[in-house]
Amino acid sequence: MFDSASSSSSYRGEVFTFDRRTSARYEYESREGDTAIHADSQVVPIRILNISVGGLALLSDRYIERSTLLSLELPSKDERGSRRLVMCVRAADSQPDGGWKIGCEFVRKLTNLELLALL
Repeated sequence: MFDSASSSSSYRGEVFTFDRRTSARYEYESREGDTAIHADSQVVPIRILNISVGGLALLSDRYIERSTLLSLELPSKDERGSRRLVMCVRAADSQPDGGWKIGCEFVRKLTNLELLALL
């Protein structure tokens, strides 16, 4: 039976996973020293995994609660400027190495041109 409230469901012992993403994700070459600023002004070291017009996924060595606001400044690929991104944490999954994979949604979606400038 399909359970629309979960991201996976089983039928006859098989498990199906449904991807709810609405935009393509692109691998991001994280730069050394990338940090996000937590809503309570704490600096959190991170490594960005991927990015889309709607959000990004990152790795952190600490848990960040759902609904937490984060601010992140990313340099443009031409290194002539940067873009401040404000996002809300939507998911936090523990990783085998003890870190956390954090899924974030941008407060305002990026345009395709803004995304291209960051890649």
